[in-house]
Amino acid sequence: MEYYNPQRQRLAKPVPIVAYSCHQLQEPRPRLRLQFKSTNYKMMSGLPHEILLLISSHVASPADTLRLASCCQKFHALLTPEVYNTLELEDGRAWHISRLTYTLARNPQLASLVRILRIGDEAISCRHRSDTYYDDKTIRPLLEAATSSRKELAAWEKPFKADAGDDPWLAILLPLLTNLEELEMVVHWPSTYMRKILQRITQDLHSPCLRRLSEVSVLWWDTEGGIRTSYDGQFETEHLHADESDYEEEKGGEGSEPEDEEIKEARYPGSESFSNVTRLHVHYSNPEKGLPDLISAPKQLESFVYEYNGSTGEYTPFDARAFYGSLCKHRESLAEITLCEDIWSYSVDEPVDVQFIGSFKDFTTLRKLRLRGQNILDWEESGGGSKNTLPDVLPASLESLIIESFDECDSVGLTAELETIVRNINSTCPNLAVLEIKGHM
Repeated sequence: MEYYNPQRQRLAKPVPIVAYSCHQLQEPRPRLRLQFKSTNYKMMSGLPHEILLLISSHVASPADTLRLASCCQKFHALLTPEVYNTLELEDGRAWHISRLTYTLARNPQLASLVRILRIGDEAISCRHRSDTYYDDKTIRPLLEAATSSRKELAAWEKPFKADAGDDPWLAILLPLLTNLEELEMVVHWPSTYMRKILQRITQDLHSPCLRRLSEVSVLWWDTEGGIRTSYDGQFETEHLHADESDYEEEKGGEGSEPEDEEIKEARYPGSESFSNVTRLHVHYSNPEKGLPDLISAPKQLESFVYEYNGSTGEYTPFDARAFYGSLCKHRESLAEITLCEDIWSYSVDEPVDVQFIGSFKDFTTLRKLRLRGQNILDWEESGGGSKNTLPDVLPASLESLIIESFDECDSVGLTAELETIVRNINSTCPNLAVLEIKGHM
């Protein structure tokens, strides 16, 4: 075995291979420093791109992938887009977001590579400094682009200099990601700067920001009465070309802001049917009004999922009927409707909503329907059955029917109605393939 020094381009003195017997293991061993000839270094870099990408896909840590990308120019050009395609920050505190903002602001070519951004809410201990700093040369141009006057610019600079949380950093980070397609983040109340920057992005039809955005998932904390009406429309504009908005809410807590009815009425004058959002999924929510603006905004809503949670914040009864009027506007496009309680909802000793939601007979494209047993039919208050029948309620296009809380309705009457549907399947719901009953039985 020979030692090769590529810098001096000559062979060094051969290093002997030492064999050890068992009694010699206690003795100190000489250190063997082995290196390979330069021809072996080129073997991996000479592999096809597809093989190299397959190898790098098994590297679990993005930091390790970056180190691999630093090996040579070929690896850098090949792997850097892979690293920045998906950025995940498990710790969404301001100092993490600020460092990402500095990196992308100073390297616009890297910002253009980002397609997926996920920002979590888990506080992770780190040996690095956890404070933010303000670099006027890097951050001021971003603030000038986000503001419209010197007075506003001065007001925006203050939170950056005072380390005022993640909200202002998120507000200047998002406009950098011109090719962003998927966004997942946690929003804490209040989110003043995020709200302002999103309003400006959505109002500027010529802005390249968030034009490619197709999926939004927001975990919204500490918001009394659900997502505030002054926030929930920011991801719905036609300009965003969004495909899905997925909201998860956790409400309640001191300092939560109530619904503002004036904003609710004046926010979108003549605003119905202006958005390209096709799917709205709202989880762990407890709104009072049935989210009329949110449902009415899309031009063609294809999927609506609402999971009620009455155990957060001030108790508000589950009112399925409040959603019906807005959903009727999409009766020719909706393929999926879910109106039920999530698995963590806890409302024992609270009055049960038994209000009939309305008929879906005219929803011509509806294939999946998931409702509570209390809301699917118009039940008699005295418990004497229902005033209508399932064939009067279900559309012929239905393929999947899931009934929740079966034990909380007139189970005998509903069982009889289901038997009628099954026995006359060809004339009632000829496409029905899935029938699922859930409840404590």
